[in-house]
Amino acid sequence: MVNMETKEHFVDEVSSGLTLDTLVYIFSLFVSGLLLFLLVYFIITLSDLECDYLNAQQCCNRLNMWVLPKLVVHTLLSLVFAVTGHYWLLLASLPLAIYSGLQYKNVPPGNFGVYDPTEILKLGQIRSHLVMKDISVTNT
Repeated sequence: MVNMETKEHFVDEVSSGLTLDTLVYIFSLFVSGLLLFLLVYFIITLSDLECDYLNAQQCCNRLNMWVLPKLVVHTLLSLVFAVTGHYWLLLASLPLAIYSGLQYKNVPPGNFGVYDPTEILKLGQIRSHLVMKDISVTNT
């Protein structure tokens, strides 16, 4: 039979093991997985456009739908790192948050969003978007 004192000691050990650092780690792991999935989705969608499986309008609609949520998640992750005092992790995640914010802010007037169907096929922008997504995946 298990002694009641042993059970209580085990429960105390488990409940004290869930610290703020552990919660931040779990949250950042979940968010990083979500961002990684989203970036892979962006790469697949852009490569489908490049191979003519999608037209430019469909591709840009699919990608623009996820630009703002990606920006919010990057910013939230950076904010969590800043508030909890994880400054090295903040320095690692802040460039992607700033890049996402600048990308969203610098959308020219008249465009549908960050990805515009009339401009994505000009000047090899598909390839530059793919390269930037590859860089984002390696930094996530």
